[in-house]
Order: sequence, then C-alpha cells, then structure tokens
Amino acid sequence: MAEFTVSPLSIVNQIKANLQDRYDTGSILKELLQNADDAGARRIRLDARWGWPEADNPLLREPGLLVVNDGKFLQRDRRGILAFGESVKAADHAAIGKFGFGQKAVFHLCDAFAVHAFGDNEQEPFSQVVNPFLNVDAPGNRSRHWDTLSDSDVNILRHAVPDEFDVRAFVLWLPFRSESLQPAERLAFSSHRPSIRETVDELAETENLQTLLTILRHIKSIEIRRQERPDAAPATYCAVHVRETATRLRGPGPALVGAQNFGGTIIDTGRNQPATFVGREAMNPNNRLAALQRSTHWPTTPSVLDSQPKPEKGEPHGAATLLRTTASADLRPDELTISWAVFLPISDDRRSVLPIPSTPYRTTSVPHTFK
Repeated sequence: MAEFTVSPLSIVNQIKANLQDRYDTGSILKELLQNADDAGARRIRLDARWGWPEADNPLLREPGLLVVNDGKFLQRDRRGILAFGESVKAADHAAIGKFGFGQKAVFHLCDAFAVHAFGDNEQEPFSQVVNPFLNVDAPGNRSRHWDTLSDSDVNILRHAVPDEFDVRAFVLWLPFRSESLQPAERLAFSSHRPSIRETVDELAETENLQTLLTILRHIKSIEIRRQERPDAAPATYCAVHVRETATRLRGPGPALVGAQNFGGTIIDTGRNQPATFVGREAMNPNNRLAALQRSTHWPTTPSVLDSQPKPEKGEPHGAATLLRTTASADLRPDELTISWAVFLPISDDRRSVLPIPSTPYRTTSVPHTFK
C-alpha cells in the first residue's frame, strides 16, 4: 500500500505562514525566554557575533546570534526541536508550547540554525543543524552543504559558551539571513536581512526585559552582548537580574495552593538602578474550568487519534504584577502601562497606557494567566 507523504516544501511553506500569522519579530526574545524558563534555566545570554571564518560549516562563518541558557535539554526535546506540528509539551499544563512550533520563531532571523547541548549526565552531548530546506527540491539548493557540524565546529560552539555555563548549557547559533546563506534563488522564509546592530537594538529594551522577568518562574538574569568588530570580544550591551531575596511566580502546579504574594527587586546593570515589582497569584481548582472547557466557546484541537476534538489546555490560575521603574532620559514618568499576558506579554499592540499625574515613576501592570 502506498504511504501518504508530506513534501519538505509544504513544511517550509507552513513555517513561513506561521511566521506571518502567529509570530512577529518581537516574539523571538519571548520565545527564547519561554523555552528556557520551561527548561528550568536560571540564566540566559544572547551574543550578537560576527561568526567564525575558520568554521567548516558555512552557517558558522557569517554573523549571527549566539543564545546560551543553563536549562535542561531532555530526550523529548531532541525530538521536539526537529519536529513541526506536534508539540512535545502539549500535555504539560505548566509549559509554554502547544503549537508544535517550539524554537522555530527564530526563523524570523535565519533559514537554518545550529544546536549544541551538553551537561546532562544521563545522555551524550547533542549537536544538530535544524535545516527545513535540506530536502527541498530546488535548483542549486545550497542548504545541503549546511547539514553537518564537524568536530571542529562543535568545539567552536563549545568554546563560545561563557565560563559560567560550564556545567550545563543549551546553545543556539542563529546565523543571520544573508545573500551567501540563501538556501537557493528566491527560496527563504523572508527577504529580511538582519544585522548585529539592528538585532541588539530590538532585543535590548531594558523596561521590556524587566517586565518579562517579573512573570518568569526560573530565569534570574538576562544579558545581551554585542561584538563590535570581528577581532573584538563581545561586550555587554544590556543586562538585568533579579536579586536573590526576590520571590517568584510559581505558576500552576502542586507548589501553589490557594494564593501567594511574590516580588522583589530587578537591577539594571548598566544604569545600576533598581526596579521594584510585586505580584499576586492564585489557583482556584474547582469545577468552573472543566465546565468552561466543555462549552462550545472553548477552543479545541482536532486529532486523528480521536473522533472528538480535544479542549486546549488551561489552568485555573491567574496572576497580576506591578513593576515600578525610575524615570530616565528615555523613559517617561507619570504613566501606567497595562499589558495582557498569556504566559508572557502578548503584543505591544494590545497594551494600554494611562496617565498618572505628579509621579516620578513609570508603572507596568501585567494581568497574567496560563492557557
């Protein structure tokens, strides 16, 4: 019996459609933070670098973004990072992903990327190129030369990992889309050609990073660095961290019974100015969520394994945070910004800004839920 097949080009087209419909460029940082937080990472660093001309793989020779976190990388993650349309976290109600799209929002920056993970004692180090264009039947498909990381390439990535990540690290190398890294003529996820300066400027909005830290469960520090010249070491461009005395959002699960307050101080290393945040979260495990999920208005996901569509995951959990920052030359005082969030803030387009007369502070409020 003939087996039904899916062409590589159809997968590429679906990823491209999702990039246009579901994700925007600003979602890249949130996606990276969400996945790192789900993996229990405490630190994440993003380095915009010029690449390594001595590398064997062309993907490593061009400028790009090196992303490193210290979260766990499990066996299921090895499958998930190479899969499309099937989420390995769909059954995990406290995890972010549900669309089977995972790290693939990063394709706003690149058409293929490299992964290296090490440090989990129960499994060998993992190195892989994620290249959706590999088997696309197109004249002059250059991406077929990108699929192998040599031992030398793996050593380059390993040595680029900061010393503070020496025990365990999950590493992404996202080579910026360029003419020399185009899979084939007129074949790419986008015509956008990112640059080091543009990418860092988009990522390094301090107030945005502080807001994200208030509703992450595990990540304590975010650092963004930029390599000014190919022969220079990357230098810190922006860094924020949560003080050790802070209490954090727990999210849904057995660790949270009833309601709890949380909060603390976030330090902007560059300005050395503290920002204060407070929050309150609650679990309400009654039958109201189950009743909502049975209603015709609750979104569902079809499955070929079941005659009835499954209700999308949700938790009877809610939270709200307030972040107060000191006004500076680039931050207006006397404003309250309200940004709705499902896991992390959805979009700047959906936020509201209200005036607060006669105050030297800016305040950001984030009503928050898990769904």
